[in-house]
Amino acid sequence: TSRFKYSLNLKAEVPIYLGKKLKNEDRKMEVIHEISSLKYKKEERDVKFQVIQLFLKGYLLEEQIDLLAEKIVEDSTVISLTEKLKANGLVTYNDVLRSKLQRSNHEMDYYDLQNELRILKHELISLLSLPETTKVELNTEGLISEIGESENLQKLVELSVKQDERIQIAEESINLEKIDQKIVKANVLPQVFGFAEYGFNYPNLNFYPPQKHLYRFGTVGIGVKIPISNHYKNKVKVNRASQQIEQSKIQLDDLKDRLTHEIFAAQQRLWEVDRKIKIANQAIQQAEENYRIVKVKYNNQLSLITDLVDADNAYLTAHTNLIDLKINKQLKQYQLAYLLGNI
Repeated sequence: TSRFKYSLNLKAEVPIYLGKKLKNEDRKMEVIHEISSLKYKKEERDVKFQVIQLFLKGYLLEEQIDLLAEKIVEDSTVISLTEKLKANGLVTYNDVLRSKLQRSNHEMDYYDLQNELRILKHELISLLSLPETTKVELNTEGLISEIGESENLQKLVELSVKQDERIQIAEESINLEKIDQKIVKANVLPQVFGFAEYGFNYPNLNFYPPQKHLYRFGTVGIGVKIPISNHYKNKVKVNRASQQIEQSKIQLDDLKDRLTHEIFAAQQRLWEVDRKIKIANQAIQQAEENYRIVKVKYNNQLSLITDLVDADNAYLTAHTNLIDLKINKQLKQYQLAYLLGNI
């Protein structure tokens, strides 16, 4: 009789039914991929909107620089006027100094704005990850356009809910949680699998006494597993998943409410800027006429240099306000378009 026993067994199992666990795992990967795509799309839109904001800010700076350049030329004209009046003994040297100080202030603002424009261009290079040696020229042609009437709030919200990545990500996240719940439920469902087994035994124990020769055997069949040991723990996990799904639904509703408010606020601010632009246009007409009258009076020695400086400052402020409002109006339109998913 052999004192030694040897055996070699090879066994393979192929899942046939796991409570749709494999199907749900595949669906889970699809949802995760969809969420990643939505996040990438959201980041891409964020960068586009940041670029638009920088371009609008650059446009504002360029407009203000051009306005100050015109005022510096006008300041030089006023300086020449005060110097002539001083030569004729009609004004004091203080008037000449005051007019030159006004030009110096405008020149300082002019160079400050030019520096801000250079900083903005560098920010644009950093945002777009361009080489530091890149030369940026802002082409703002077509950046400012007429804005049509906005649709009613309900239509805008419906459009935004369909296109906003935050909403879509939240909805897909809920789908992901539901799939995870199904996977957890599948842990206690019967599992069907096919199996095959092949092996060698030595000695052959099917005979007595055992025979000293190699015994080969093979088995093919279908098996069923019914996990029963983790039913309680699995039930807790399923309940926890249900609570998480309900909480996520509440958060989705809150997100939709915030989006509705953001659209409402953007729409109201857009209308508010429209009203302010009408007032600013009137203010420019008044400031221009006031400056013209004060300048004529000063030329005829009927007003002081301080009156002329005040009128000049009011003129500059009125023009700056109008430029700022027009660009702000366009920014509000882009903000609304961003919320609607159109950028």
